[in-house]
Amino acid sequence: MRAAATGRSSPRLRFADLRDLGFDLVSRANNHALDWGVEGMRETSRRLDDAGLVHAGVGENREQARAARYLETPLGRVGLVSIASTFRDYSDALPPHGAAPGRPGVNALHVSRTVLVAPETMRSLLALRDTLEAPAAACELSERAAARRRVRPAAPAELTLLDTRFRIGAPPGDRWEMRASDRDEILRVVRLYTEGFGAHRPEMFEEAFHSSARIYWTDADGGGCGLPQPAALVWNCVRLHRGARL
Repeated sequence: MRAAATGRSSPRLRFADLRDLGFDLVSRANNHALDWGVEGMRETSRRLDDAGLVHAGVGENREQARAARYLETPLGRVGLVSIASTFRDYSDALPPHGAAPGRPGVNALHVSRTVLVAPETMRSLLALRDTLEAPAAACELSERAAARRRVRPAAPAELTLLDTRFRIGAPPGDRWEMRASDRDEILRVVRLYTEGFGAHRPEMFEEAFHSSARIYWTDADGGGCGLPQPAALVWNCVRLHRGARL
């Protein structure tokens, strides 16, 4: 059994070639999934289906994109959950809302970055903020500028500057946090297929679905050399659940 991740490809790519090379599973959630737009995503799905390749990570709405997909093998059923924490704006799938249909796209895990710094570094950042804001403050009415300064704490523990969030903490460095709603929805899919529906009779679930193996594939490129990848956040949660393995 082999798994592949889709990215940029030639229009002449024959998906049957992947099958003939021994690939069975294709992870679709990545930052290139919509390089050719929604129709390109749909055409890729049609060609993968025609080639008999199991694929996960994209869909017509968020529920479909989050869903696990399965490969039947002589040794049991293999489930694939594909997640992307690096993706382009407006390429993440959305759920339906009222009369509005869902948005096609990838199974997205939104993450936010916070940089932990020492107290002396925070003081330097506050000084930099004041320097950058000085020209604008000089143009404001004196009462308005004074009121804004009164609202701010003298020594804040957290600061957002130049689109980066800084927080006093140790050890210094980057910290990644998952959006709670994304984390909960993704783990719900994992729990559903590793513990059984409601975990009331897991032995019957295992027997019925032959779920002897699972794969959780996360695309998180673009983090930069030496930076921790957000993918580790998901895996650290997934691996705590009974039966979860990679």
